[in-house]
Amino acid sequence: MVRLHCTTYVKLETSLVFWIHFWKLLLIVSKMLRLRIALLCILQSKTIDWTFSNS
Repeated sequence: MVRLHCTTYVKLETSLVFWIHFWKLLLIVSKMLRLRIALLCILQSKTIDWTFSNS
């Protein structure tokens, strides 16, 4: 009985750790995507400004 309880606890703990890491990864990925989109927008607006000032 005690052994079963221990294994269940360990399983719960590992799944919890897995989910925490999973969410951390998701957050990092979303942050990176947002940064990339922001950079792309900045670059696009700069190139638009540059083409307008050039013409």
